[in-house]
Amino acid sequence: MNHDPDPTAIQRKPQTAPCSPAGITASPAAASLPSRSNNGVDITLPPTPLIRRLSVLGVGFLVGSVFALLAAGMMTSRHRMKIADWPFVWLWLMGGPIIPTACGITNLFPVINLGWLGLLLIPAHPVRPCKATGCMTLFGLALWFFAGFLALMVVASVGLIVAAFAG
Repeated sequence: MNHDPDPTAIQRKPQTAPCSPAGITASPAAASLPSRSNNGVDITLPPTPLIRRLSVLGVGFLVGSVFALLAAGMMTSRHRMKIADWPFVWLWLMGGPIIPTACGITNLFPVINLGWLGLLLIPAHPVRPCKATGCMTLFGLALWFFAGFLALMVVASVGLIVAAFAG
């Protein structure tokens, strides 16, 4: 009869940290040791797959681009714009605060500048993938698209006011 000196070793599972740096996970015993304590041998762990790093970013951009396309469609139908204007409205929305800053709209409506904060939050999940950074990335994308949407609403409302006084 073969007898195992430690029968519970099979049942123990290593615990992983919920949000470790660069997606590195290790068992508590390996994590508590310094990296060069094993006679100069480095402990290397497998890297986080690229698809996991970019999944939240891809889904966020996909949802944002669909939202921008729907908003461009509603915008052009309500303001009697041609279908050829859809790509320009879509690019305005996808560009976030870039076009409003270049046009000087942010001087009148400084809340559009929050889109630049979103640009700082967007790369959080690809750099360190976990649930908290995934939420930060989605919040950054929301700020980015909100800045473009708000700027487009400002331009559309000013255009309606000018059209009302002109005609």
